[in-house]
Amino acid sequence: MKAAIAHVWALLYPLRLLFHVAHEGLYRASLVYNQFSLEEAQREWHGSNYYLPEKAFWTRVARFAHLTFFTSAYMLLTPASVAWTLLLPTAVSIILFEDWWRSGIFVTLLCFLPWKFPPGYPVTLFGV
Repeated sequence: MKAAIAHVWALLYPLRLLFHVAHEGLYRASLVYNQFSLEEAQREWHGSNYYLPEKAFWTRVARFAHLTFFTSAYMLLTPASVAWTLLLPTAVSIILFEDWWRSGIFVTLLCFLPWKFPPGYPVTLFGV
């Protein structure tokens, strides 16, 4: 019986050797892959934390620019009246923003006031 097992063992030796080599190769490849994925995760984490404040800043700049553009277009198209020029944009700014005095709507409103209501110009409540 021992001779039969030794004979089968000897016959399977090339197969066992091939399995051992394949196993070692896969093990080494998995070590390399694990190291790569660890470094990639660290790089991604560093990038997301490093660029997060910059991304938030540029998002605020873009939002402010859009609000300024649309408020400027609104101010150019409305008649010179207190309700349309002052009250409505201020109400929208108060509803949309906590710090409504720092919003693009209110800042644009303040910039347009000298052109919308020049000194000596008649001021009405609802226009015309």
